[in-house]
Amino acid sequence: MKQTFKKFLAAAAAGACVITASVPAFAATEGLTDDQVTQVEQVAQSYLETIVGFSDEEAADAKTYYQYIAPGIYGSINSWEDASEDLGGYVGFDDITVESDGETITCTVDAQFEKHDAEVEILIDQVGLLTGEQDALTSMAFNVDYPISTLMKDAGKNFVIGLATVFVMLIFLTFVISLFGKVAGAAGKKTAAPAEEKKPAPVPVPAAEEEDVTDDAELAAVIAAAIAASENTSTDGFVVRSIKKVNKGRWQRA
Repeated sequence: MKQTFKKFLAAAAAGACVITASVPAFAATEGLTDDQVTQVEQVAQSYLETIVGFSDEEAADAKTYYQYIAPGIYGSINSWEDASEDLGGYVGFDDITVESDGETITCTVDAQFEKHDAEVEILIDQVGLLTGEQDALTSMAFNVDYPISTLMKDAGKNFVIGLATVFVMLIFLTFVISLFGKVAGAAGKKTAAPAEEKKPAPVPVPAAEEEDVTDDAELAAVIAAAIAASENTSTDGFVVRSIKKVNKGRWQRA
């Protein structure tokens, strides 16, 4: 535990010592002299090697200790833990670029690791570095430089996952819609069927009334004469008492 803290104290103290000689110029201007850039590069390298050099136990202890008193160190350790699986162990660095806006120093380190290279962006509080504060380290971000093959593989994997998700959702929606149809059909069956409309009974057609022509004396006489003529007799042997109109169809069937 003590060794962990000493690493940061050493890095901060080194930065304060090497830059103290040029404090006026360093603090008053946004630009850095060549000597100052070299000194800041050493401090950035020290911060980087301290963070990536932690064992799991040391990282846990450092996070517990620095969580509230030095948020920059706490966040840098978290950032390294997130990227360490993809990067592997630290090997070294090729180049460090230093920029300053008068308040914050930005160090970009082209670092090499066992699995992949990475661009490490280290932000340092300029005033805090000069005074040797432990929280001079503001943040440290590890931007993994993945090869094209890995990026294409990840892109293909994401595409397949996205396409599969769309198809699964479509199938699920189809299933839900089909359930709605079944539920609606079941509800319709439970509803009482409306009573069938009663058709009005057919109105019976009244039979043709027989026409009573008894009072027609002339017609009776004519019919009596016709009967007598057909029977070769006289009208004295019978009397026409009533005359009724019969269905014409009967005579046709006869």
